[in-house]
Amino acid sequence: MLETIQRHRRCLHAIPELGYDLPETSAYVRAQLAPLAARLEGVAESGVVAFFDAGRAESVAFRCDMDALAIQEPPGCPFASKHPGRMHACGHDAHMAILLTLAQWLSSCLQTLSRNVLLIFQPAEESGAGARRIVESGVLEHYRVTRIFALHVQPGIPEGVLASRSGAFMSTSSEVHVRLLGKSAHAARWREGRDAMLAGAEAVRAVYEFERSLPAEMRRLIRLCSFCSGSSTNIVPDRAELAGTARAFSLEDHARIRDGIVKAVHSACAPLGVEADVAFSEGYPPSINDPALYERFLKAISGMKFVTLAEPDLTTEDFSFYQERVPGVMFYLGTGEGAPLHSPAFRLDERALLGGLEAFKCLALAD
Repeated sequence: MLETIQRHRRCLHAIPELGYDLPETSAYVRAQLAPLAARLEGVAESGVVAFFDAGRAESVAFRCDMDALAIQEPPGCPFASKHPGRMHACGHDAHMAILLTLAQWLSSCLQTLSRNVLLIFQPAEESGAGARRIVESGVLEHYRVTRIFALHVQPGIPEGVLASRSGAFMSTSSEVHVRLLGKSAHAARWREGRDAMLAGAEAVRAVYEFERSLPAEMRRLIRLCSFCSGSSTNIVPDRAELAGTARAFSLEDHARIRDGIVKAVHSACAPLGVEADVAFSEGYPPSINDPALYERFLKAISGMKFVTLAEPDLTTEDFSFYQERVPGVMFYLGTGEGAPLHSPAFRLDERALLGGLEAFKCLALAD
C-alpha cells in the first residue's frame, strides 16, 4: 500500500491546481478510479464522487480536497510542481492519495462492508466553499449518506498518530474590513479636519477592549492585522482602512462578536466626526464533530495511536458544510515535526499516510 500511496501522492504533487480549475487533477483521479468497481459522477464543476455499492441501505462517505495553493515551490524536490506559482503546500495531494488507495481496497472487498461507501474528491476547499456546492448538489441524499469522515495531515503531531476531539474541532471565521472617512486638513490647522487615522487608532483600542469584555469561557479570536492611512507628513488623512479576522466556535458567538466589533468601531469614530463602514466576509461554519459518531469513531480506531486534542483549532475548514447536513467527524493525521501547512517548506513522509488509510479502512468496516 505504501508504494501505491507514494505513487499517487507524487503524481498529484507535480500537478497542483487552484480552486475549481482542476482539469489535470480531475483527469488523474478519474483515470485511477475508472477500472474499479465504482460508479463515477462529476460534481461541483471539477469534483468527482465514486460510489461503491455494497447493497446496503445506508452509506458512509469519506472526503478529500483537491486544490492547491498559490505558492511557489522551492527547488530540490524530485517530484516538484510543474506549475509555476502553485504548490500542494497544505497536503491535499496526500489526502487524495489516501482516498485513491482506499478506493482500490474497497473495490476488492465490497461484500465485507457494513455500508455502501461514497468517496468525495472535492474542489475549492482553500477558497470557494467547494463543500457547500457538493452538499447543495444533493449527492449525500442521492447516495443515502448517513455519516461522513475526513482527515487532514498535520505537522507537530507525531508521524502516523491520529488526533481529534468531540464537539468543536475548528472555528468559523470572517475577515473584518473597516473603512473610515473623515476630512483632510493641513497639520497646522488639524482642528479643521476630521482625522481618520486617529479614529482608526481609537477603533483598534475599542475593538480590543470589547474582546477583553467577552466571557473567559468563550473561545474566540479577534485580531486586527492591517492599518493603512495617510500619505504625507503634514496632511491630516481623511481615510483609513483596518483589516483583521474574527473567529469563534458557534454561529451565535460569531454573531455576537460581529455585532460587538461594529458597535466598538462606531462608538470610537463618532465623537471624532469620522464615518465608519464595517464589513465581514462570509466564512465557513464551525466544524463540529458529532458526539455520538465521535464515540463510534474512537471504537473503530481503538487499536491505533491516538491523542485527544485539549482545545479546538482556530483554523477553518469547509468540511463543516457536510457536518451541517449529516453527522461527521474530522481528525488530524500527524506528519511529525517540520514546517507548517501553507509554507513553501512544507514536506511529508508518505509513510505517515498509512495511518490515515488504516483509519479509513476501520471506519468503512465499522457498524
